[in-house]
Amino acid sequence: MFKQALTQYPILHYPDFNLPFLLMTDACDTGLGIVLAQQGPEGERAIAYASRTLKPNERNYAVIEKEALAVVWGVKYFRHYLYGRKVTIITDHNPLKWLMNIKDQAGRLARWSLTLQEYDLQIEHRASRKHQNADALSRIPPIAPLKDNKIEDIIPKLSIDRLCEMQRKDSNLFAIINYLEKGELPDQSSKARETVILSDNYELDNSGILYHLFTPGSRKRRQCLRRQLAIPRCLIDEILYACHDDATAGHLSLNKMYTKIQDRFYWKGMYSDVEFWCKSCVDCATKKTPKHRPKAPLNPLPAVSGPFDRVAVDVLGPFPPTYNSNKYILIFSDYLTRWPEAIPVPNADATTTAKVFIEEVVLSSWGAKTATFRQQEKLSIKPC
Repeated sequence: MFKQALTQYPILHYPDFNLPFLLMTDACDTGLGIVLAQQGPEGERAIAYASRTLKPNERNYAVIEKEALAVVWGVKYFRHYLYGRKVTIITDHNPLKWLMNIKDQAGRLARWSLTLQEYDLQIEHRASRKHQNADALSRIPPIAPLKDNKIEDIIPKLSIDRLCEMQRKDSNLFAIINYLEKGELPDQSSKARETVILSDNYELDNSGILYHLFTPGSRKRRQCLRRQLAIPRCLIDEILYACHDDATAGHLSLNKMYTKIQDRFYWKGMYSDVEFWCKSCVDCATKKTPKHRPKAPLNPLPAVSGPFDRVAVDVLGPFPPTYNSNKYILIFSDYLTRWPEAIPVPNADATTTAKVFIEEVVLSSWGAKTATFRQQEKLSIKPC
């Protein structure tokens, strides 16, 4: 509502071109802010606003250069209002008052000073406490940090008791949970051996929920041992949908989606499932740009047997008509020797091209040829 109020009457007004303009400028470490205003009977009234962030190289400017940049950019941005009219530049940077009067200028300030000389400008200083309108536009408002999604956000409305029950019904997780809780192993020796080995990578919390212990392999992510929630097979599709297809998921690529899931969850064959889910996503297949575009196979032409065995033809024009009404030039070139023939013609349609080729090239110069090519069209000419 505040932004809407600033862009409507009585705050924002139409310009009165019979009155001089006020250009209020400000610069900070990250951006520029401009307010175009006029002095009316009721006081200063805003005409338009403008702001932008500073480019990486502009952030290295000195303070006076940033303030001067705000003036130059503001004058250029509102040139259609200011050119040919009296303008008062209002800034909270007092040294900027002498920008137009500096002797022996060099570098950026000299170029900017020349840019401003085509305008009828007067620079005035205003204290910062009275210059809040342009100050507000140049400063980026604080943005609350994004919160990482919790497990409850991805798997909503699932109680701890329900999750424990689902883990114990999963055939892959039941043996590990039973061994960690009661020390019991499956009767089959191979299964029992596998359970003992895998149990070193799992733990149960006080609520009875099974977690997988994981150490990230990337140096950037390798901080400490992490716990991943052990996921039963019945919840895998729901997690994949929440981490990829959901409106807030963003349809991430394979590696990004896998990293996102790996930070929270674990199940056997997780990477293969994530890969299959990403490749099966219809939205990704239809909207994302493919990395490898299909390429048409090359069809090389057979080698020529001698000079003037194959001729290429192309068209230049249209040009201004000549005395003979010719507007195009037909270019015939031999594939082997690159010998060119240039013939002016009034038009470049297929009939004219074929007639000129027969009369001016075949019969007058080179003799009958095997074939001729016009751009992407092939015109076959049989030997006489």
